[in-house]
Amino acid sequence: MLKDDLHRFCGFHVVGHSGYQEEGSDIVCSAVSTLTINTVNSLEHLTHTRFTLQTDEKRGEMKLLCKDAVTDSEQLLFQSLELGLKSIADSYSEYVNLIKS
Repeated sequence: MLKDDLHRFCGFHVVGHSGYQEEGSDIVCSAVSTLTINTVNSLEHLTHTRFTLQTDEKRGEMKLLCKDAVTDSEQLLFQSLELGLKSIADSYSEYVNLIKS
């Protein structure tokens, strides 16, 4: 989870594959992907935020960075993402590491 100088969410960066199971049947990777893709879709369709999005499927990487100050509604979406990722990290700690920066 990425935060700005005011400690408000301004994006996220997900890197790597979990290695929980082989590709195509990895429930941990699927859960993280679902949460991040849903957050991107929600920001795109439910808010007016402008953001950059970079992806690299081979590396299992997705990086979203907001271009403008993030509203309270957008903060809520990021908080929801963080809550979901934290839950996955708590259950699968050897496969998921949540870093806040």
